[in-house]
Amino acid sequence: MSPIEMSPLPFLVDAARGAVLLGLALAVMPLLRRAPASTRRLVLVLGLAAAALVPVASRLVPAWRVLPVAELGAADASRPFAEPIGDAIAPPSVEPVSHAVVQAPSTQVALAKQSFPWGPVLLAVWALGASAVLARLAHGLAKARGIARRATPLSLPGITATLGEARMKARVCVSSEIDVPAVTGVFSAVVLVPREALEWSQARWRAVLLHELAHVRQRDCLAQIVGQLACAMHWFNPLVWLAARRLRMERELSADERVLASGTRPTEYAEHLLAIATSAARLREVPPGGALGMAEPSQLFARVEAIVRPHAGSLRTSAARGVAITASAAALLGVVACVTAGKEGPVAAVAANPSGSSASVASAPAGASIPTSASAVAVATPASLADLTAEVASVLGAPADRLELTIDRDIQTIVDEELKRMEDEWHPVAATAIVLDPRTGEVLAIHDPRTAAAPRVSGSTMKSLTIAAALDEGAIAVTDRFFCDKGARSYGKEILRDASPNEWLAVPQILALSSNIGASRIFDKLGGEALGRWLRRFHLGEAMRIQLRGAPVGEVPPVIADGSLRGGALASGHGGAMASPLQMAAAYAAIANDGVFNAPTLARRARGADGSVRFEHHPENERVLRPETARAVMGMLERAVSDEQATGKAARVQGVRVAGKTGTTDEESATGEPRAYASFIGVAPAEQPRFVILVGAVIATENATGGKVAGPVFARITARALGR
Repeated sequence: MSPIEMSPLPFLVDAARGAVLLGLALAVMPLLRRAPASTRRLVLVLGLAAAALVPVASRLVPAWRVLPVAELGAADASRPFAEPIGDAIAPPSVEPVSHAVVQAPSTQVALAKQSFPWGPVLLAVWALGASAVLARLAHGLAKARGIARRATPLSLPGITATLGEARMKARVCVSSEIDVPAVTGVFSAVVLVPREALEWSQARWRAVLLHELAHVRQRDCLAQIVGQLACAMHWFNPLVWLAARRLRMERELSADERVLASGTRPTEYAEHLLAIATSAARLREVPPGGALGMAEPSQLFARVEAIVRPHAGSLRTSAARGVAITASAAALLGVVACVTAGKEGPVAAVAANPSGSSASVASAPAGASIPTSASAVAVATPASLADLTAEVASVLGAPADRLELTIDRDIQTIVDEELKRMEDEWHPVAATAIVLDPRTGEVLAIHDPRTAAAPRVSGSTMKSLTIAAALDEGAIAVTDRFFCDKGARSYGKEILRDASPNEWLAVPQILALSSNIGASRIFDKLGGEALGRWLRRFHLGEAMRIQLRGAPVGEVPPVIADGSLRGGALASGHGGAMASPLQMAAAYAAIANDGVFNAPTLARRARGADGSVRFEHHPENERVLRPETARAVMGMLERAVSDEQATGKAARVQGVRVAGKTGTTDEESATGEPRAYASFIGVAPAEQPRFVILVGAVIATENATGGKVAGPVFARITARALGR
């Protein structure tokens, strides 16, 4: 089973959701103390049912990611969230590489450190506890059914009259195996009474039957099973046992209310209840777990008090109130099942800091193992490729030996070797690299699929999408010039800054110099609604259609205010929107492919055990940009590498036209240590794109930028891949 599939995070999330539902159900009990017991019973039944269903519901309904609002504080020139001008370095050249060099020698393979398998262990412990609870439930149901089968049916005039009064159908049987009245059966109810019931008065017979028939009317046997299922699902949570115990009390009080509503005097009914309880305490032949006993000693005092001193008001829950409570519970279940900080994915927030940098706290997707030290970034091994094959095959429901991956082994080796070289230089906390074929969407190489699929604030690589949207929308022209406020734009008391002061910049210069203020001016022309629409058109903010289990969903704000600092920062790539490296690479591939989008795929073809085709990739060729827009943006991306003042100069490859964009954004670790996500997304050759390559790394070292960290790695991968 893949690491994602066996992650402990889904179990913990489901446990938290169940705790929320059960806690809410118990929390409203004091507020409903003067309401009918039937109302409290209904709330508890719905709470337990929701807790039992939430693991299933959370996997069937769409996820609603909830993130803190991205607000940026006053910026400071000492740490601008902008790309500095790239340093000039000697670009690598394209040289033929033999396959003997491409293949990584087995003696140099570094295996990633295996973490403790918390997922399987937690699953085993949970399954053991759940099995014990379910076994007890099954034993109780079987025992109750056996008692009902062996019991002797009764047909007395008083019984027939009471059944007619209640307008209910049920078998009434006498049994020597119990000493208190009880009811069992979900679909065919059986009321069981002890042998001494043959000596009861007609008034006691009536009170007992009305009580047990109230349980039948309320489907309390079914509610008991639902409660036990919730206990099995959440046996480790004390709240579920408290709720189940409270339900036992409230269902008896609710049945008592129905008896009193029929005209029985409270004091007389209390006497009957005390007499039956006294007999039960003396003989102690209690009903089995699959039946509902009438007089549980631990509940006796509270029930007698409720009978002789009932609260004022109706003793019954109206139909309208029942419908309203049920509808509210269903809505609450839907909300709790949908809302997540990350649909089995990372939790990330964009927070203000004194420098004005966008600081995001991002964690790995469900099951991901983000390295905590540089030693965890390692060259891929045949075993890791086998793991990827197994995971993709599992997602597609096909045998692994019948799966054809899109991975090019030569390019994969190049990528892993260059990431290992970057590790030695920069010691990243986490790193990924992706090579896409923009014409088909095929993933030719991928280093660390977990990091590649984890949404995060992307940095200035987002500027290309903002400019493409504004051009295609007709909001701007390539020749337009924008005033960039000499490096500091005021939004009231807050300031948006650039790395260097600029006055008037044309659109290509805004991209080449990675001007945040220039991007914010373009955003002002485009508008918040259009920007959000275009980001979704690039398939950001939606679940990726890639064969990775548990691939999380990114985030595009539903509302982006026009002319706002938040909108300007989002358009610059510094907060408000989150996308995975895979999603960003796919968006750039659409630009490189003349404006035609193809979703990334790891599988080319998969067959079943019988040889039938289970999956076959066909490029969808979805047009997202006009061809002329895509070509214009490609021209600007070339300048973002080739211009002397460009931030992407380190990504140049000798003899090859390269188009691409750097990205840098500040992050914080879970313990608050500052770090940066440095990335570069490039296209090569720019005139006839063969590869879209993304390199991204989380670096704890100061002054790490996309141009310094990722650009050179992109250049080396490109040179080697083209020279094969």
